[in-house]
Amino acid sequence: MLHAALSAVFMGLVMDSIGPTLTLRLEDYNVGESVRGLIFGIQPTTFIVGIFLGALVIPKWVPHRVTLIMSLLLTAVTVLLQAPFFAEKNLTSMLVGLGLSGFPLAMLCLPNLPEMIEGALEMHPNCDPDLTNSLLSGMLNACYGIGQATGPMLGLTLY
Repeated sequence: MLHAALSAVFMGLVMDSIGPTLTLRLEDYNVGESVRGLIFGIQPTTFIVGIFLGALVIPKWVPHRVTLIMSLLLTAVTVLLQAPFFAEKNLTSMLVGLGLSGFPLAMLCLPNLPEMIEGALEMHPNCDPDLTNSLLSGMLNACYGIGQATGPMLGLTLY
């Protein structure tokens, strides 16, 4: 349960730390306002596509925890591409990293609640499933909120 909750916090951190950092980074590349708007739309667009594809692509026999761990690793790789360590300025790498980051972030979003419910029912088999589902859903949304609230502050600090 804790791993899924922390994955939700991490997802919010990564998605929302991009905004302030990207705003400051795009000034270095001298791109126009309309292009900036398109660049800001890359990650949310691939996130939306990833949500729909993730439900179809991930086999049912794959444990939720495996999906979460693989998504965390892939997210780390895409973050390295967004702020390339191999070049001071590389717009292509940053755009590819933004484009690819939506998919593993979507995979971090999908299996969190089922993972938390399975863990709770395993630890407390006699609990009320409806109450457990409601409480864990609230806890998961709070974790997303924590990540979304602290993400912009982290983004400005890291820049």
